[in-house]
Amino acid sequence: MDLSIGMAGFTLTSGESGATYQWLDCNAAYAIIPGETNQVFTATADGSYAVELTNGSGCVDTSVCAVVSGIGFSEIETVEIQIFPNPAEDKIQINLDENFAKMDVVIFDMTGRAVHCSTQTSTLFELDITHLNSGVYLLQINADEKYILNTQLVKN
Repeated sequence: MDLSIGMAGFTLTSGESGATYQWLDCNAAYAIIPGETNQVFTATADGSYAVELTNGSGCVDTSVCAVVSGIGFSEIETVEIQIFPNPAEDKIQINLDENFAKMDVVIFDMTGRAVHCSTQTSTLFELDITHLNSGVYLLQINADEKYILNTQLVKN
């Protein structure tokens, strides 16, 4: 028997054709998922799932568990961020392609320590980075408490 499981998004497909199928919830001690008896199973909740197969000669076996995650998250919208110049010496300009009411801007050093914090309301703004030592930093923008934008900043 082919015990493989193919995955496309939240849909799992048993690799075995022409068998009897019963999908199982691995996180609930392989509990039967009622009504899920087709070769294809679409998960409706994050979890770990397997399929029990019975072939024409009555042989029964169970696949390995396949992990499904991300159900309930909407598709992530992208916001373009431009930093120039980068690398920079004393000032950087930041340009976002979308308007936000409020943006909290934090620059972290490579140890994770916040070395700059400010709040901005314009899609095009300038930051003074003369107080930073030369090195690589993480620039994080929390826009309207809805988007978190991360990008690398290099200070000469």
